[in-house]
Parts: sequence; C-alpha cells; structure tokens
Amino acid sequence: MKIINIKGISIILIALLMLHFAVGLIISPAAGKFIVKTINENSGAKISIGKISVWPLTLSCSFADIKIFNPENEAERIIYIPKASLRLSPLAMLAKRLTVSELKMSGSEINLKGEPDGSFNIQHIAKKPEAAEKTPAAEQLKGRKDLFSGIYDKIKQRSSDKKAAAQKEKSKAVTREVTPLPKGRFVTFQKPSDQYLLEIRSAHIHSAYLHLEDAAKQSVDFKRAEIKAGGIGIDTVNGIIFNELKLKGAVNKNGVDAGKLTLHYRQSGSDKTDMVLKANEIDIPSVSFIFSDSLPVNINEGKLDIDSETKITGISLYSENSLKLSGHKVSPRGGADTAVNMIPLPIICDAVNQVNPVEMKFKITGTADRPEFKGFEESLLKIIKPYLSNVTEDLKKQGEDYLKNLFDKKSVPAAPASQEESSTQDVKEDTVNKLKSLFK
Repeated sequence: MKIINIKGISIILIALLMLHFAVGLIISPAAGKFIVKTINENSGAKISIGKISVWPLTLSCSFADIKIFNPENEAERIIYIPKASLRLSPLAMLAKRLTVSELKMSGSEINLKGEPDGSFNIQHIAKKPEAAEKTPAAEQLKGRKDLFSGIYDKIKQRSSDKKAAAQKEKSKAVTREVTPLPKGRFVTFQKPSDQYLLEIRSAHIHSAYLHLEDAAKQSVDFKRAEIKAGGIGIDTVNGIIFNELKLKGAVNKNGVDAGKLTLHYRQSGSDKTDMVLKANEIDIPSVSFIFSDSLPVNINEGKLDIDSETKITGISLYSENSLKLSGHKVSPRGGADTAVNMIPLPIICDAVNQVNPVEMKFKITGTADRPEFKGFEESLLKIIKPYLSNVTEDLKKQGEDYLKNLFDKKSVPAAPASQEESSTQDVKEDTVNKLKSLFK
C-alpha cells in the first residue's frame, strides 16, 4: 500500500501558490509597461494601462485604468475601462495562439464616431497607420450622408460585390499548411480565426456609457448600456471584426432620457446576416441625425416605437417591420419632389399630422441594392384617407402643380402648342378625377 506524500504535495502547492501570487502581484505589474509598449509598437495601437496582473494558475488576467486612443489622433480617447478581466483558452495556447475565451468589463466609456465612408473610429484602433484606408478630404465634403446611409451603403456593397463575396468565402475556409521535415511532414490546419493577432470569443461590457457621434459632430448618448459581442478578431491589417453584437441601453440627449433601444446583429456563415431592432418611445429629434438624409420628410417632434427583424442571405433581403409614431409633427423636406400614389407629399404630411398615433406594418423584400416595400403605401393611404375628405380642392391645386412640374421635367417630342396644351390638360383632369375618387 502506497502512502500519499502529504508533505511533498503541500510543498508543491505552496510553491505554486507563491508563484501564482508573485506573478500576479509583483512580476506582471512591473512588466506591464513593457507589454503595453510592445503592443503599441507592433500593432500601431495607442493604449495605456494603469495595472496588469497575470494569474498563471487560472490562466486569467485583470486590468485597471485602460485607455485606448485613436491611432491617427492621440488626443481622441475611444475607450476608457476602469476595470476588466479575461480568461485565456488553454487549448489555444497549446496551439500557440492567443485566444480570449471570456472578457468582462464594467463601467466603460466608449466614444464611437462615425466617418463619411460609413466606418467607425473603433474599427481602426488596431491597424497600423499605413494599413488604414483614408477617405480623401474632397470625398468627405462631397455628398455627406447620415450614419444610416453610410452603414447601409456598406451592406449593399458587401452583398452585391461578387468578387468581395468570393474573397470572403475563401477567407472563411480552413487552410492546410504542410511543413517538410527530415523524416516526414508536419501538417497544420488553420481556421479563419487563426489569421488574427487576437481572438475574443465572448465579451461583455456591463453598465457602459456609449457616446455616438457622426462626422458633422451631431451626437447622442446611451447610458446604462449592456454590450455583448462574440467572434471578435483583432488584426493589424483588418482592424476589428465581429460576428455578433448585442446592444441594450437608455437613449440620452443632453442629459435628458429619450427612450430605450435594443439592437442585435448576428452574422452566421459567409453570407447570412440577421438584425433585430426594437425601440421604445424614442424621442425622434434626439436621434434624427442618424437617419435624416434617408427620409423625404422632416420629423420635427414625436416619439417612435419600432419592431424590426431583417434577414440578408446572399443578396436577398427580407424584413418585417412595425412602427408607431405618436405626438409627431411631420413636414416635407425642402425641394423634395415626391408623391405617394400621385398624392403630393405636403398633403400626406398634413393628413399624417392629424392622426395620433400612426401605426403601420410592412415588409421589405428584394435585394439590399434594390429593396421592394410591400404594404407600406397601402397602409399609409388607409390611415390618412379619412382626413383627406376636406382637402379635395387643395389636392386638385397641388396635384395640378405637381403634374405640371412632372411634365415640364420630362423630355417629350415637340407638338403644336394647342395640341400639347390640350393633351396635358386632359391627362391632368383624368389624374385629378382618379385622385378625387379616393375620397368618395
């Protein structure tokens, strides 16, 4: 019968614990400055960390006072994290890769700034300066778009660019590398995640403060935000990518609560993207800069509730949406030459302003490049029809003006003046009579 060497085991455990705490409390904090300097020199990032503690027995690390700056503007702080902790993957370390299985942060401050090309400053924090793509100043000033338009342009480009899609599919494939040896070969298989400098499988930011700003310095804040992300890859060339993002928080504008927002983005496979957006009592003027250039109207006041689920598979788009607009005041945008079912936009806005709340359900199909709205016009006309019965004469006047402008803009073959005037007048009268039949 063998006797367990309690004394020997105790000595080993004490030695391991001494090593564990010596590394965590003495060695790693002293080496922290060197580690941060090495990261900044090799990645192009601008990071400062107040304290680093590495705990070898648990393969975990803790950090304090983390600050991450914009590599192109060191005066601009993108992220501040008072406290953070992470746990490394032992299997990944055996494969000589740095993979974080879990990352937790609390009380973080994030300064997210949109750029004219639809990207955000946070995407470039790990890129070397020579690898970051810059938008020429002339392009930034020309055709400035809101945040929604910039992001949507990126989605359209990604879904319609067949070459980029093929490259993306190739980048997601498992590659096989063979290294000749004196006797035999050494074969390794690399997943897409192995190509990144750092992989973070799961990240959770608790009680965060998020400041969202566009290129024109218009901004809104999200307080008490819960942010979860997964499948994060950090690389000196590609910057930051992620497969999943969840955001939940209270919208705040100039210190005043302006509603609640939940967003869930998930990318699975090489060509599948799911997005879920839910908003409750969002004060529209507070966030209008995000989508103002994408609408033909100005929403000067009001609150919005929205429930939207969107799926993009390849180039195919399918989206189900329901929204409620209350306490609103809508006006046509200056120069907007728009009509719905031949009803001029000013008339529609006047009618919509008399309906409280406005509730609509519609679907969007087709492709990201050419979306098709189903049920939107029908739902809108059904809502406003009872409020148009007293505006027939005004409608006739504005309808005639709209048609006149429409005909004037179109290029038509020359015809005798009397014949052209008679033909145009007949079309106007016929169209107006059809419009009037809507209100009977």
